[in-house]
Amino acid sequence: MQSTPSMLSVVINTLNEAHNIRACLEAVSWADEIIVVDMHSDDATVAIAREYTDHVYQHERLGYVEPARNFALQQATGEWVLVLDADERVTPELKQEISAVLRGQTEHAAYRIPYEDYFFGKLVQWGSWQHHKHVRLHRRGQVSYSSVIHSAPIINGSIGEMKGAIQHYSHLTIAIFLSKMNTYTDIEAQHWFKQGTRVRLSKAFYYGMGKFLKEFIYYRGYRDGGHGCVLAALMGIYYFVLRVKVWERWYKHDRGIPYDRPPEQGL
Repeated sequence: MQSTPSMLSVVINTLNEAHNIRACLEAVSWADEIIVVDMHSDDATVAIAREYTDHVYQHERLGYVEPARNFALQQATGEWVLVLDADERVTPELKQEISAVLRGQTEHAAYRIPYEDYFFGKLVQWGSWQHHKHVRLHRRGQVSYSSVIHSAPIINGSIGEMKGAIQHYSHLTIAIFLSKMNTYTDIEAQHWFKQGTRVRLSKAFYYGMGKFLKEFIYYRGYRDGGHGCVLAALMGIYYFVLRVKVWERWYKHDRGIPYDRPPEQGL
């Protein structure tokens, strides 16, 4: 006699994702419960989400997702929880694997899921992105997130591996990448500064160039052609910009210059 499948809650955090959220919700419409936590979007994200679920909540807009993700997890009632972003899609293969977990017994508290990353309209098959796996399926109450941007989830128990992937449409354009980079490096640089981490300019150049070479040569990003070259360069720039923003904060701090002082007026 087959046991009754466990209930699955899907939690999704959003901010101005009207162009993404419908496809994400369609891909998990089979779930028992869908929870959307929005960070005060300015577009139609919330209206679209309400077409699929009554569980739509608001959370303070912080510029990054971790605190809102913890809040979303607190709303889930299913025994198992699948965590998604609006730019992610569950593949049919992954759906089958998740359904098998819900129907059967498992000793694992969570599962690590591979990613298929799409950048600037193309599936990236080389670079470090081909190795990306994230813990996104877990028993309710066994995973939490710290309040630090890009922090790894805190997992209470063993982790299994899944083969089915999540498709990730993270950066549809280079402009979106640069916009996110500016926001994330601001937040990360402030965190490093508060921790007392200092960065020399020489190290900023070293890490930026090192990241580019690692993505492009060591991880063979060149095999993705122009997309691989651009992505490797942008990742190098990310590493460089983060560190020079930390350097800038300390430079001004040591000289008593307010970091947020407005610029002089003029052309």
